[in-house]
Amino acid sequence: MRFPESKWASVTRRFALQRCCIATAIAIVFVSLSCSKLLAGMTESNSPMLTESQNDVRSRIRWGATSWEAGILKTGTPNVGTDVFLNPVGAPVWQPNQDYKFRILYTLDYLNETGVFNLSVDFNADGDFGDVSENATMNTILLGGLGGNPKRYYGIQISGNESSSTARSQISNLVINGTAVSDITPNGSLVNKYYISNVGLMSVIDITGTLRFTNTAGATQERPVYNFVMQTAVPEPTSMVVFGTILSGFCYRRYRNRVS
Repeated sequence: MRFPESKWASVTRRFALQRCCIATAIAIVFVSLSCSKLLAGMTESNSPMLTESQNDVRSRIRWGATSWEAGILKTGTPNVGTDVFLNPVGAPVWQPNQDYKFRILYTLDYLNETGVFNLSVDFNADGDFGDVSENATMNTILLGGLGGNPKRYYGIQISGNESSSTARSQISNLVINGTAVSDITPNGSLVNKYYISNVGLMSVIDITGTLRFTNTAGATQERPVYNFVMQTAVPEPTSMVVFGTILSGFCYRRYRNRVS
């Protein structure tokens, strides 16, 4: 049976439209994957996918020299009146080529707009965080952020900075919310890594890893330093996929209007 010419034209348009929508979706997914590394529970990227600001709480681990070695900061600038610091005996306590385990645990209560933030560092390298000087806790009404607007957190940024220092360090065995991610090795520069939750809003951020100072010559109070900063806003790869879905839906609706 042969369809009239107009029917063949309609079928041809429909197949062309379907191929166009499929190609668009594949292209968007490919671009998203090329920008980031998809992992089981987190997506790892070398470029920002979320928003980080100076008023977001962070944990910081640094060389420290004669000052503190680690702390939980309410903003990007340390404040002895509001922040919590770990300053064990030693100037500093770190020893070259020694592995120091650490754990960062953020528990967020979005209903009450509060957070409990824990930082633990195994300064004496005995395999646990049993000493008082190895644990810091901050309970704060944090989530309002700058200007009092409630925030929702979807990821974490980890930065390692060895700029203006000849000292070297590395974070290895890094696990974020059960997902193993790549090591962080600044190698004399500033390195930023970004991780977004694949399940959306994060009520718990649990980070474990091992810190090692491989060369301490030229270390300063603030270098090497690692920051672990919460991030908010809509992830860019997800936005791209949503855009592709909307575009495909628009194309399909236009097709239905033409044939009806």
